Amino acid sequence: MPHMKCVCFLQPNEGSIEGVCAELREPKYGEYYLCQCVDSFGELMCELTFVDQPDFSNVLSKSSIERLAEVDEFEVVQEVQVVPLTILHSKWS
Repeated sequence: MPHMKCVCFLQPNEGSIEGVCAELREPKYGEYYLCQCVDSFGELMCELTFVDQPDFSNVLSKSSIERLAEVDEFEVVQEVQVVPLTILHSKWS
């Protein structure tokens, strides 16, 4: 479905990263937008962080970001963001 876009919500754990890596190795969609949701009461009160200005040092490890970049051979990842759960709740409720 190369005409479709996919939004992936990530957690900073091995299972979540590996799941996205597996998808990116054989992408089903034309574009991917990667979002990490964080609890607004957690350590990170998020501002949006984009690929153009990466600063995932306190969210996803540098090695996780590098893994995602390495497996994106088809260059389908368009954007990476950190999104506070409060934004998601207010947009989708």
